[in-house]
Amino acid sequence: MMEYLAHISSDGRKQRLKDHLCQTCHLAEEFARPLRLAHVAGIAALLHDSGKYTPTFQTYLRQAVQNQTSVKRGSVDHSTFGGKLILELAKKTGADHAEDQLAEILSNAIFSHHNSLGLKDHIAEDLTQCPYAKRVEKKLPDNEYIHVKENFFAEVISREELKAYYAKALEEYRNFEKRLAADDEAAYDDDYWTTLYLIEAFIYSCLLDADRTDTACFEEQKATKKYDEQKLFQTYYERLLKRLQAFGSPKNKIDRLRSEMSKQCEYYAEKLGDGIYQLSIPTGGGKTLASLRYALKKAILQNKKRIIYISPYNSILDQNTQVFREVLNGDKDDETNILEYHSNIIRDKEKYETESQLDLATETFAIPIVMTTLVQFLNTVYARGTRNRRRFHNFIDAVIIIDEVQNIPLKCLALFNMLINFLTKYGKTSVLLCTATQPALEKLPVKAQLAEKSEIVQHLAQVEKEFKRVKFHDETACELGLKEMTRFIFEKAQKNASVLVILNTKAAVANVFEQLQMMLADDIKLYHLSTGMCPAHRKEELAALKADLKAKQRVICISTQLIEAGVDISFSCVIRSLAGLDSIAQSAGRCNRNGERTLGDVYIVALRSDLENTARLRYINDGKSITKKQILGDPAIKSDAILSPQVVNRYFSALYKNVPENTLEYAFKQDQTLYECALGDENIIKFEEKTGLEFEDQFGFGAETIAKYFNVIDDVTTTLLVPYDERAKELIALLNGNWTAEFDLREVLRQAQIYTVNVYEQVLVKLAQQGAIYDLLADKHSQKQLLALNPESYDAKLGLTLKKESSFDLDNSIF
Repeated sequence: MMEYLAHISSDGRKQRLKDHLCQTCHLAEEFARPLRLAHVAGIAALLHDSGKYTPTFQTYLRQAVQNQTSVKRGSVDHSTFGGKLILELAKKTGADHAEDQLAEILSNAIFSHHNSLGLKDHIAEDLTQCPYAKRVEKKLPDNEYIHVKENFFAEVISREELKAYYAKALEEYRNFEKRLAADDEAAYDDDYWTTLYLIEAFIYSCLLDADRTDTACFEEQKATKKYDEQKLFQTYYERLLKRLQAFGSPKNKIDRLRSEMSKQCEYYAEKLGDGIYQLSIPTGGGKTLASLRYALKKAILQNKKRIIYISPYNSILDQNTQVFREVLNGDKDDETNILEYHSNIIRDKEKYETESQLDLATETFAIPIVMTTLVQFLNTVYARGTRNRRRFHNFIDAVIIIDEVQNIPLKCLALFNMLINFLTKYGKTSVLLCTATQPALEKLPVKAQLAEKSEIVQHLAQVEKEFKRVKFHDETACELGLKEMTRFIFEKAQKNASVLVILNTKAAVANVFEQLQMMLADDIKLYHLSTGMCPAHRKEELAALKADLKAKQRVICISTQLIEAGVDISFSCVIRSLAGLDSIAQSAGRCNRNGERTLGDVYIVALRSDLENTARLRYINDGKSITKKQILGDPAIKSDAILSPQVVNRYFSALYKNVPENTLEYAFKQDQTLYECALGDENIIKFEEKTGLEFEDQFGFGAETIAKYFNVIDDVTTTLLVPYDERAKELIALLNGNWTAEFDLREVLRQAQIYTVNVYEQVLVKLAQQGAIYDLLADKHSQKQLLALNPESYDAKLGLTLKKESSFDLDNSIF
């Protein structure tokens, strides 16, 4: 009798198929329990690999182990069988919409669990095809389908037991759908359909993570790590209070305001339920520790599973991860219980995703505190790659801090609001939107559903006045070229001990830095900061810069926007290239931060396009125009009031009105948006108009279309490992060497995160042409790439550099 296997490890161990299905089911149940959908996720997991009960797949599996080149990965379909079994159980008739919806959710999750674009489109982007329905109609060999059912029912669960299990799943889903319909003012409105889109994504995430986690446990011969979150959060809360008490009594007005706002965070964490709240602490107001205080208190009181901190900038992430680890673990380098996650280092070459060692080693966010980027937060739900989607369920039953929320790209606003509305309304999650310049998310066409009393900081306008520490100077009347700009900086450096210059592009920063190097005397130290430097490099430069500032050394720092927010640093003078009001406010937060003098000076300058070319940066250009014409150019707005809540609100309202509505909903074609793909009903109307056919399924979602087009930043980036220091070179050598059974790939990839730089496609192509990059997996994996940079292309000051003859502008990413 054939032994049915799910996997064979690299050292020849075998995992029985029935064990994998049952263990995956248990994990999926655990993941979905907070939404009371344990059996819904569980039945998808129980059936997902049932198609491996065929002689064809078993032969394929054994051949792949003996000789990988003898078979083509993904050539044997094992996903359709489980989806077909679900549809047999559900018997879609159209008479019961809840059961029909459940059948589509479950079968699509199973069909798609190896699809790199995620869940199958119910309606394709051309609005005439139905990929999900086509998969439903796929014919399977009768003898194989019968074989699958016989062996599945014999080994895993009886037919009657499966029916009983399905009945529980259906009851759970009916209860959720009834609650959803009752919650909406108008049943089956936009919120109803977008919520079901995210429920489908949630069940898919539970299945993916349960499947990959069980497979990883088998491959690595390790059990999943368990945490006592409540005990841990209580310990961390006590350590945080101890740190706050160590600051002592307030020494000045700024300290007093910081203390009061921190206490308000704790007070409202105790009083408020789940929802979307705003923390509008002015720059330099102690937002990092205040938001952590809120998160820990709420996590303790409401038994949350994890705290997730999200930042739009890698630099903020770098610094605040160090702060969290130092305060909570006692050492800024102690990673225990606190994950810092920047990007997916591995990239796929092909459409079909495998359960390779590389896939299984990716981070799942199954850790009490996660520090990650806005890009990764949104990618988890909308971007391609099952490695992204498996993390989504970990956003449930959590406290999420979203720092510098004003930096969400305009095109992503509808999808962002849709996600946080779902998490807070149905996901048992509390979201805290942190920034000194709150965007008017509640005024958008797809609104953020803020809590009734959403602002944590009381008497905000008065607090803003009391926090005034700078004087603004409008120097935008004449545009400056490279020589004029460096002369301007040099002049300010003669009158100020420390000068920070923030520009909009990496190329401008590099050019100004190199020009100043030739001008400055030895008594002034010059620093460069940009995202062309890996996180470890930036951390070291910032540490040295802070030490010099503390020692009263004369310094000039030339930086991209990465220093604008979250970096606890203070200069006597700041020069900011013209930008949006939110960026100017963040820049001002690096000036006279602790009230060292009565007022610091912030100069706003305009640069010529030959120095700073922002032609491709629509968001920055729009912000520059509104700031120049409607804020600086309005005589009614005095310079000491440009950061008042009223002016900030006016700025964001103008910014949103300046773009078409479909831009805010992520337009990917002239008459189509990604938000509509998540809504589904517009797709159904257009499908019926185009084809003349009646659409028969429940959902018109286009998840594959969303995955195909979605990028938080306009150009796709690729992650490179860079040889910054000896440890980076050791990690690159390890990844380039032979992977023995003792080789902990997951740990190596985790450590490598701080030695990565993200580049645009045009830069990647140029680096390849210059022979500056190489693939560490060239001899190990035909479907994956892990790219490393040659040492000569990484500069000790500038980070990643192209050869001098190149005229490429590296890139302008602020993320």
